Amino acid sequence: MIHTSLLFFSPLLLLLTLFTSCSTLPPFANFRQKQKKDHFLILQQQNLQKLSLFRSSQNWKKNTFVDEDILKIIPSQSPPIIIISIDNQRGYLTAGPLVALDFPVATGRRSFPTPTGNFTIIEKKKTYSSNLYGKILDAEGKVINPDADLRTAIIPEGGQFVGSPMPFWMRLTNDGVGLHVGHIPGRPASHGCIRIPRTAAQKIFSIAPIGTPVQITQHWEPQGLITANRPNP
Repeated sequence: MIHTSLLFFSPLLLLLTLFTSCSTLPPFANFRQKQKKDHFLILQQQNLQKLSLFRSSQNWKKNTFVDEDILKIIPSQSPPIIIISIDNQRGYLTAGPLVALDFPVATGRRSFPTPTGNFTIIEKKKTYSSNLYGKILDAEGKVINPDADLRTAIIPEGGQFVGSPMPFWMRLTNDGVGLHVGHIPGRPASHGCIRIPRTAAQKIFSIAPIGTPVQITQHWEPQGLITANRPNP
C-alpha cells in the first residue's frame, strides 16, 4: 500500500531530483555574466584595432579619434574618465580600458604650467570668457594688446579689456584651470588651461557630468596598441 502523502509529494521529489542532477550546469546569472564579459572583450579588441588604425595614419597627432560604439556605453554602463598626457599633448575620454576619444591638446606653457594630479569637473558653461586673459582695445576699438593679463595690463582711457573666449568651459580648479575649446599649435601654449578641439569638447561636454574625474599626468598611453609599421608622424 502506497501512502497518499507520498503520492502527493512524488512530483515535487521528481523535480528536486532533476534540478539536483543538473547542478553542474552554470546558473543563469553566471551565464549572463559570461555573455557580458565576452561582449566586453570583443568591444575592447575592436576598440584597440580602430585606435591602432587611426594612429597608423599620417598626421594623426593633429586629428581626433572617435569611437561611437564606446560613446554609446558612457555613462550608462561605464562612467567616463578624462586623461590628459602633458608629454604627448594628448587627451583621452575613457570608459575603463576603452578609449572613446583620443585628441590633441595644448597645455600650459613653461611660464604657466598646467598642474598635474587628480581633479574633477566642478563647473560647466557652454559659453564662457576668461576674466584674466584676453586683449586690450583702445577707445576706437583697435587691439593694442592681443595677449593681455588683466592683473598687469594698462587699459587706456576709453579702452576696454575683452576676455578670451573659452567655449565649452569645464572648470577643474577654483583658480581658473579648466578644459575648453582653443587654438592647438602642437605644443604647450596656454596660460595653464587645457585647450581641446571643438569636436572633442562638444562630445565631452554632453557626456561628462559635473564630478567626472580628470587625471592630468606627465605621461600616459592607451595600453595594448598595435604599433608595428607605424609611420613616423
